[in-house]
Amino acid sequence: WRSTTGGNSWTKVTDPDQLHSVTTVSQDKREGKRNIWYYGTGEILGNSASKIGANYLGNGIFKSIDNGVTWNPLPATQSATPVTFNNLFQYVYRVATAPNVTQDEVYAATPAAIWRSVNGGTTWSVVLGGGVNLFARSSYYTDITVSPTGVKYAGMSQFANGPANDYTAD
Repeated sequence: WRSTTGGNSWTKVTDPDQLHSVTTVSQDKREGKRNIWYYGTGEILGNSASKIGANYLGNGIFKSIDNGVTWNPLPATQSATPVTFNNLFQYVYRVATAPNVTQDEVYAATPAAIWRSVNGGTTWSVVLGGGVNLFARSSYYTDITVSPTGVKYAGMSQFANGPANDYTAD
């Protein structure tokens, strides 16, 4: 949904066939790039059902280059089968952009990893955490924020998938 009236009225801007479990929104704050926005999808916990296994799968990260009028999926974050969990980008806790760089740098916090793209979301690499497999011994909860001066702060839970006594810090 998008408002140009300070929230007095709203217009739906996503396609009806897209998954609408948007959990995070971030604007590129660099001069000349403020028209670029990202949103992440998927709600692993805290949904209306509040029940184990009652989560809402997302389907990656979406990008707008026209101030949120239209949104397009970033293919590198998409799942070919969005109704089955098979991609960490199906649960995006946070999207954050870097304000003081020349490249289009964006970060994503997903279960198991903090990801970085230096090309506006075309490709991604793990910069912190286990990455590619949620079911490996990895952090379940992650978060990332970027300060106005470009300092990155990331948090990762100690909780590893599997028995609590199976976790060892590296």
